[in-house]
Amino acid sequence: MPTYTGFDLLDTTVLRYRLCLFYPQTPLAQCPRGLLFASLQHLLLLAARILSTLSFPLPNPHTPSHPMPLTLLLLFLFHISPITAMDNSLPRTPTCHIFNGDASNFTPWFIAFSAWLALTKPKVAKLLHGTTTQPQPRTSHPTAHETKLLNIWNTLNTQLYGAILTHVSLPLQSSLHVNLRNDGIAAINYLRRQFGAHSSGDRAEATARLQKHYIDPRAKVCEADVTLQYNKMSLAAADIVAAGGTRPDDALLISFLELSLPLAYHTIRTILRTRNHTVFFDYYNELLVHTKAEERVHQQNTAGIYAAQVSMTPRSFGKGKAPSPGIGVRSTLSVIATST
Repeated sequence: MPTYTGFDLLDTTVLRYRLCLFYPQTPLAQCPRGLLFASLQHLLLLAARILSTLSFPLPNPHTPSHPMPLTLLLLFLFHISPITAMDNSLPRTPTCHIFNGDASNFTPWFIAFSAWLALTKPKVAKLLHGTTTQPQPRTSHPTAHETKLLNIWNTLNTQLYGAILTHVSLPLQSSLHVNLRNDGIAAINYLRRQFGAHSSGDRAEATARLQKHYIDPRAKVCEADVTLQYNKMSLAAADIVAAGGTRPDDALLISFLELSLPLAYHTIRTILRTRNHTVFFDYYNELLVHTKAEERVHQQNTAGIYAAQVSMTPRSFGKGKAPSPGIGVRSTLSVIATST
């Protein structure tokens, strides 16, 4: 019976050869399931080709045959949809949410859209922020170089128009398509005038949002609450600047953030006052560090109390015996007293 000398190497060599095209430095155990599935299909196909060249003895009529031959198994594997074998660990293309025409959501959308555009199309992002202006020829008859630069700028402007239209609602798409077709600069300026902050009333509304407390006064120490308060204040400060005002100074922002903290942050607030922070971002970072530590300690203490309560509660009692009243309560109270 002929043998295939490299057959024992197929289980690793073929898989690594197929996977090295996508993940050259990734171990085999950490590769996504989708690529492993494709490599398994390739491995079974090679095995079928090798087995087709080998000579096997005739089957014994008294031996029952297998209900599913190898050919049917291969056909079944190749007809499985690749979507079912995809892995969530594969990198995904960054996206930006759709602007629905609500003026209160324009600033968060514009920030997210700017980040997405800078990541995916850096040259177009320069047009969005005005760092790349439209080239102007020196004379009425532009040179070949000036014509080339003008064509490049027009292409980037058209790409900006397409990026904007793919991230706004259908009514806004129709309006921009009819009035400002293929003009990205004009489209983003229209959205800023229509939905952005640009008047004294918008500036007053943003100032009110800057002083608003978004944390419940009875809430415990929570990292998510601090982050929410900081994000809301940052968006309000951005709207003040966009409306023609000046950015509030850091000392004022620190005072607003400190006043928004509930009573549970009394110890953290006292610690931060001794630091004498002058930068709002530095104050927020240290506040976040202390909040995370306090929240972690609280979670550990709560978990320890419940674990002690469960472990000290008797599971079973003898026949005709009743549990001692209050044993679980006494155990829990003793643990609390010891921890305090």
